[in-house]
Amino acid sequence: MKYAVGVVRNVDLIAREIEVSVAGKDIRFDVPPDCPVILRGERIKLRLIQKGDRVVLAYRILHALNEVYRLEVQPETP
Repeated sequence: MKYAVGVVRNVDLIAREIEVSVAGKDIRFDVPPDCPVILRGERIKLRLIQKGDRVVLAYRILHALNEVYRLEVQPETP
C-alpha cells in the first residue's frame, strides 16, 4: 500500500481517472467504482471532486496502473 498527498489537476468521470500533482509531478490514478471517496467522514460521488481540491490517496500499483482504493478530500481550512 502506498500513500500520496496532492492537488487535483483533472478528473475524468468517464474513464474514472484522477490526475493529481504530487510533489510537483502530475500522476494519473484509476478510481474503481467501489473505491470510497470521502469528504468530512462522509462518502461522496467522484463527480463532486474539483480541480484544485487537496486529496490524500491510498493506492497500489496493479499492472503498471496506479489503482486507488481510498480517496479522501481534505476540507479547506479557513
